[in-house]
Amino acid sequence: GKQLQVHHSAYVGERKKVDSYRWKGDATGKGRFVLEGTPPADPLLQKRTPFETRRDTGYALLSQRNYTEATTAFEKALALKPHDAATQFALGVAYEESGMNRSSAPFAKAIAAFGKAIAADPKYTAAYEHRAELYLFEKKYDPAIADMTRLLALDPRSWEGYMGRGRVYAKKGDYAKAVADTQKAAQLAPEEDTPWTAMALYQYQAQKFQAAINSGLKALKIDNSETEVRITIACAYARLGKAAEALKTYSDAKDNGVSTTERRFGIRELQHFLKKGTPPPAVKAAVQKLLEQFIGPDQQEPLGDDEEV
Repeated sequence: GKQLQVHHSAYVGERKKVDSYRWKGDATGKGRFVLEGTPPADPLLQKRTPFETRRDTGYALLSQRNYTEATTAFEKALALKPHDAATQFALGVAYEESGMNRSSAPFAKAIAAFGKAIAADPKYTAAYEHRAELYLFEKKYDPAIADMTRLLALDPRSWEGYMGRGRVYAKKGDYAKAVADTQKAAQLAPEEDTPWTAMALYQYQAQKFQAAINSGLKALKIDNSETEVRITIACAYARLGKAAEALKTYSDAKDNGVSTTERRFGIRELQHFLKKGTPPPAVKAAVQKLLEQFIGPDQQEPLGDDEEV
């Protein structure tokens, strides 16, 4: 018996309308929604402006991953309407994508475009997020944290925002703040295992091994098929000298399909640990046993210092 409203925004132009429907049927779902009032006439397409033509060409090229031509189309559109936040953002994305896996040369242009999008619309949260990611790529941690903090001020219930800022804090080496942000993310998204997985990693990196195990086990309560967090837990057990628990956890990871990348992360962590000093005999033995299992018959090389899972 309640009314349903459908809001329409024109793809071209600023026209908007709202249609109202009312349910005609029973409580079991048999029936249909009936339009109230007179059905609207077929709308006439408005002629696109030169700005809209260039902008939409840019979107089409961007969807085709033709980033060079997309940037040209967006730049031509912005020459006609320089303060359009959405188009500035799209230009930034095109520059960002063109720089991925090759060089950071286009990133300065992407950062500038995201900055112009923010200037045009200070509430454009996606621009803060993308710019923060580029700052992180360039190891400019404080500007990245500032952008993620602005995003969270606009959207304080964004658990993904807290995850993003926590990741930057972890890269900076501020594990206490990284853990605090992932704890907030876990509160906002109790059905997600990702915050607990990240929290376990940051606690492990802070050498709080029992805390890492506890957080990892909470992640597994949500998704017992997780393998990444099992690698963290196994390493934490080994660092506590608990060889049996470490080997059992890694065995569970293998049963769930542990990836080569995850295994190489464990190899790197444990090899670096053994090179740093002389651990207690029980710890050294546990680490060596787990490392043997990580390496396996194919002798995987560890990740470099700048690589990550």
